[in-house]
Amino acid sequence: MDLDQTQTQTQKMNNTNKNAYEIRLEVLGLAQGELSDKFHSALESYKEQDCRNYDNWMIARENGDTTSTMPERLVTKELISNLQPTSTDIVEKARELYEFIEKG
Repeated sequence: MDLDQTQTQTQKMNNTNKNAYEIRLEVLGLAQGELSDKFHSALESYKEQDCRNYDNWMIARENGDTTSTMPERLVTKELISNLQPTSTDIVEKARELYEFIEKG
């Protein structure tokens, strides 16, 4: 989610006269959505790199390279765990967005 989308969401929130709890809940949703988008984008990049590495290895084998070994996968449970946003990450992002709204 970029700054324009955040500003649009902020304008929508300001136009509906929501109470503080509703605004915080909506900001948490925005933060979770933004971090989720980043997670999926990063994960997709690693998956694409895995495919490229495997394809290059297969091409090398087809061209007679018998010394190269199959590349290790980049996407592992550990990588996914490290990339996935935690609840702390979401709350920190929400605070950042909420400060932006307050300064509006």
